[in-house]
Amino acid sequence: MATENSNVSKAEEFKLLANKAFGARKYAQAIELYTKAIELNSQNAVYLANRAFAHLRREEYGSAIQDATEAIEVDPKYSKGYYRRGTAHLAMGKFKEALKDFQQVKKLCPNDPDATKKLKECEKAVMKLKFEEAIAVPESQRHSVAESIDFHTIDVEPQYSGARIEGDAVTLEFVKKMMDDFKNQKFLHKRYAFQIVLQTREILRALPSLVDINVPNGKHFTVCGDVHGQYYDLVNIFELNGLPSEDNPYLFNGDFVDRGSFSLEVILTLFALKCMSPSALYLARGNHESKNMNKIYGFEGEISSSSFATKVLPDMATENSNVSKAEEFKLLANKAFGARKYAQAIELYTKAIELNSQNAVYLANRAFAHLRREEYGSAIQDATEAIEVDPKYSKGYYRRGTAHLAMGKFKEALKDFQQVKKLCPNDPDATKKLKECEKAVMKLKFEEAIAVPESQRHSVAESIDFHTIDVEPQYSGARIEGDAVTLEFVKKMMDDFKNQKFLHKRYAFQIVLQTREILRALPSLVDINVPNGKHFTVCGDVHGQYYDLVNIFELNGLPSEDNPYLFNGDFVDRGSFSLEVILTLFALKCMSPSALYLARGNHESKNMNKIYGFEGEVRSKLNETFVELFAEVFCSLPLAHVINEKVFVVHGGLFSVDGVKLSDIRAIDRFCEPPEEGLMCELLWSDPQPLPGRGPSKRGVGLSFGADVTKRFLHENNLDLVVRSHEVKDEGYEIDHDGKLITVFSAPNYCDQMGNKGAFIRFEAPDLKPNIVTFSAVAHPNVKPMAYANNFLQLFS
Repeated sequence: MATENSNVSKAEEFKLLANKAFGARKYAQAIELYTKAIELNSQNAVYLANRAFAHLRREEYGSAIQDATEAIEVDPKYSKGYYRRGTAHLAMGKFKEALKDFQQVKKLCPNDPDATKKLKECEKAVMKLKFEEAIAVPESQRHSVAESIDFHTIDVEPQYSGARIEGDAVTLEFVKKMMDDFKNQKFLHKRYAFQIVLQTREILRALPSLVDINVPNGKHFTVCGDVHGQYYDLVNIFELNGLPSEDNPYLFNGDFVDRGSFSLEVILTLFALKCMSPSALYLARGNHESKNMNKIYGFEGEISSSSFATKVLPDMATENSNVSKAEEFKLLANKAFGARKYAQAIELYTKAIELNSQNAVYLANRAFAHLRREEYGSAIQDATEAIEVDPKYSKGYYRRGTAHLAMGKFKEALKDFQQVKKLCPNDPDATKKLKECEKAVMKLKFEEAIAVPESQRHSVAESIDFHTIDVEPQYSGARIEGDAVTLEFVKKMMDDFKNQKFLHKRYAFQIVLQTREILRALPSLVDINVPNGKHFTVCGDVHGQYYDLVNIFELNGLPSEDNPYLFNGDFVDRGSFSLEVILTLFALKCMSPSALYLARGNHESKNMNKIYGFEGEVRSKLNETFVELFAEVFCSLPLAHVINEKVFVVHGGLFSVDGVKLSDIRAIDRFCEPPEEGLMCELLWSDPQPLPGRGPSKRGVGLSFGADVTKRFLHENNLDLVVRSHEVKDEGYEIDHDGKLITVFSAPNYCDQMGNKGAFIRFEAPDLKPNIVTFSAVAHPNVKPMAYANNFLQLFS
């Protein structure tokens, strides 16, 4: 109680909560909590500097300077006070003030390489500013650059294939072609760029500073805020609300450019639309439509950088060089990769490789993009080709080793990292990776040496009697009274999980053991009957994202006899709340077996759980016995489901041979770890491909299958549709194979980095037409994905 009554201790508690909110990017909430801490202890420079940092994240630079200054007054030797204030000054273009702050940081931290770097950058900025001031032409002597340009005199080369303006009028046809080119990262010729900008200038100069807009009765008008160079989101606005026209007018309210790296595409699109129909699009100036902001936040650099100059200043000699073209595609691919658009990056690296196949960098970079998409087979293939092109290129071995690690092929990975170490003997990162790999291989050999033969193994489940486990009187969590799992218990348990409380191991054992009995009684292919007038929901991968699972139930209702679900595998791994997910699903299964169906995914296996976090999470939150128990129960999960004899639902996909019947799937002995080939492996691992026929798996396990394979399987089994999961999709779902196959993925913002939506599918009987519902990620406590994964994999995440 003495501690609780101390303002200092209370302030520290608020600081910890604020740090947590900051880590979750809830900066406004963090500011409120830091403020509470400061109110209790105003003489703590850390709290003030932290609040300054949160203000910086919200671009509240004035408040950041004020807080940082107060932190300095409290503790003149606290370097972060000067650091935060210097950063705010830089963001405002006040380079001279920033220089003084970073000089002080350097004085306080003379051996800090980051402080040295920041100081040098600041010194350069100040020198450049002084030079520009020295050579600046007085305002009275300046001439309009626009008046010196005649776009009519600029030739358009015959081989230019982009959008063209015929004559002086900007047409809708031109705008659509230009926008499509921009979407595909093609550039507009400088002649048409000049024409658009100059025509827009004339239109804008004729307008007053305050423009009156008249919207007739019965008509509508749309106002949009900052776009900040996010071209693909601008396109999405037009897809949602229609292109600007006389009947669909818009006002874009400033800050079209800066920060986003497609600012030129944004401004040329808006200007072209303004030229096309001046009364269909209105444009207001924002604070980022200024030289100072453009100089700092990217628009000036985007236009003038050498890698970007081709957008408005194409050099035909460069365009005619395959090597130079390939390099341009690589730069664009790098940009897409940095924006986490990995599929687009792969396409662009592929174009670079088609132009210059003897460049190991392009191949290794494409391998890296494949790794991000978990396409480990394709990554290995690309990395191997990179090594063949340049046997001394260390990143080839590095990428291949990483892919081998991700697949659990530790011995193959070890060979690759040994080669990395040989090529880079003084690289501390290579040394670290090699040591982790050696540990993994040693552990694997040890496990192989002590492994009990399959025939001699005993069920861990049969050795557990949860009735004998005492529940301590002080335990305040959810309790199961007797043997029945009730809705009241499930709701209490879920609420405890949301508040990061744990379930007593007695009840955890009870849930898992009861689920095991239910699952063992099921066939490998389960038939589901949905009565006419009723609905049924199918969800894809959840991957340990408990708070998103809760959101699904808030959007669509808890499972019940009248609201049944199928969760289509990959409940665990990667997300760091996998135990909460699996106990919730298992408890709901126990409560009402026909209200919730569960299918096995490729991540319901020992090998995946060992690498991707579930094993470590269970060991951390429960104990080793549960690790073995979950592995055993996962082997009882069914492999596929059929809804009303028409919809085939499976985690992965179809088969390497034709003629597979539903009876063949029913006959699979599934009570084992997934094999590396055969029907069971393919059900869990395979993926659809756009081309007909079959191809190698991009994952390195299973195969890829085309629309013809899907249609034959459906025809031979009198089915209408395949629903599968297994792959992250931007919109949470994807319809392929002429509408005969749907991928559904229910883990939004997968691994806190993919930015994708989640989805689930509701089928209404009798027609079973799929109704797809998408949703976005919700906030979760500040526990990062892969927090419990093996050390060696965390190094590559």
